[in-house]
Amino acid sequence: MAANNTPRFFVLIPCAGAGSRFGGKSGALPKQYAKIDAKTVLHRTLEVFIHLPIIEQIIIVVNPHDKHIDEYAAISPKIVIARVGGEYRAQSVLNGLRYLSCHGEDWVLVHDAARCCISAELIQNLIDKVGSHPVGGILATIATDTIKLGQSNKILQTLNREQIYLAQTPQMFRYKVLLSALNNTDLANTTDEAACVEQLGLEVCLIEGSQRNIKVTYPEDIALAKFYLGVN
Repeated sequence: MAANNTPRFFVLIPCAGAGSRFGGKSGALPKQYAKIDAKTVLHRTLEVFIHLPIIEQIIIVVNPHDKHIDEYAAISPKIVIARVGGEYRAQSVLNGLRYLSCHGEDWVLVHDAARCCISAELIQNLIDKVGSHPVGGILATIATDTIKLGQSNKILQTLNREQIYLAQTPQMFRYKVLLSALNNTDLANTTDEAACVEQLGLEVCLIEGSQRNIKVTYPEDIALAKFYLGVN
């Protein structure tokens, strides 16, 4: 660790998926490389983190055969390309953690490549509010719609939306905590890092996110991202 024992902040972006809901198929361009005006979704995501002085390094975890990623290393000296992507998102995150040169108390912010509308203010607020916590925390928004628990097109239960939060990224955890959590979980059925940490019986902080921090999942989300980013 640094001489003053101050934890460092790393960003890990799992970027090995094909984006099936975006229309991904064999040979198709993954959603992180879709264009929003002149820049790709991934480029716009990276720009926000690059300009935060507190961020030491940004690790982009990609499929070993990714043919589109090489040019991104030139965007900033902070960017490192790790061709260690796995079959599942959680596997890519775990492989990325193993690739990092981190100390146990360092912080890792895992962020979706497709959340290109994230703001520096949201990231800094997460860091400010969680930076002294022993475990970590995530950005999330409280549900505003009525939430139904259903199965086979039937409602089983109406849930109390005042207790329902929609998880976003970044999800920020101590390196040692996140590594332990992912080493002790079913990677194939893990959709976010917080769920793994929760399984260790540890407390995870909820920090207010933003409705603007959308994840580009479907083709029509590009138009909404353009609106939030103020581009044509």
